[in-house]
Amino acid sequence: PPDIVIDCDEDPDNLALTGDVTDEADNCDVGLDASYSDVVDSSDPFNIQIIRSWILTDNSSNSTIQVQMISQQDLTPPVAICQNITAELDGTGHVSITAADIDNGSSDNCLLDTMWLATYDFYCADTGLNTVILTVEDVCGNQSSCSATVTVEDNIVPGITCPGDIVETAAAGNCSLVVNNIAPSSVTGNCTSQVTYRFEGATTGSGLSDASGTSFGKGVTTVWYIIRDQNGNADSCSFDVTI
Repeated sequence: PPDIVIDCDEDPDNLALTGDVTDEADNCDVGLDASYSDVVDSSDPFNIQIIRSWILTDNSSNSTIQVQMISQQDLTPPVAICQNITAELDGTGHVSITAADIDNGSSDNCLLDTMWLATYDFYCADTGLNTVILTVEDVCGNQSSCSATVTVEDNIVPGITCPGDIVETAAAGNCSLVVNNIAPSSVTGNCTSQVTYRFEGATTGSGLSDASGTSFGKGVTTVWYIIRDQNGNADSCSFDVTI
């Protein structure tokens, strides 16, 4: 039979695969059947070399030998199997995933060696659906890839703290007073956020960031601060300004 390369999980003794001698002939005898013996070099378990010696002997003990080379290699790429996952941003607005998170039972007919992702890290700007590619490689360098969806979520609510209630006295004859230093005392969050405010009561209105410098009318005004991040998470606090 001609020299042949077979896969690492195929049986070299399967003559239907590697080939058989079918043209035995002799000048005297008929019905002869060739046999073989193998010398195997398995020093490289993923490139096994088999020297197959075919011998045909007639009834007078005359013999002839033909050599067939069989190489047993890993010819089949691995099977990459992915799964979709959800990843939550941490307090710094970041989350990392691993190849094992995406792998869903990838396999190889011989032996897997390694796997990796095209993207490992996600941030606030990545909230929502993200496509990642998983590549798996076997010990012979054969590769295969699959894609998965990583849904990045931001479930951390930002925080805001208001100053305490304020009581101020307007000058005689004035019905209002400008009040300063009433910005939120603390603002926290893992992603970009915006602070707004609104007034209820003696003074009405709304604005962005800091209500300091507002002229408050006589009476009680409740000041609401609202913080809302880019992903819709929100918190609020309030305090009263009495003039």
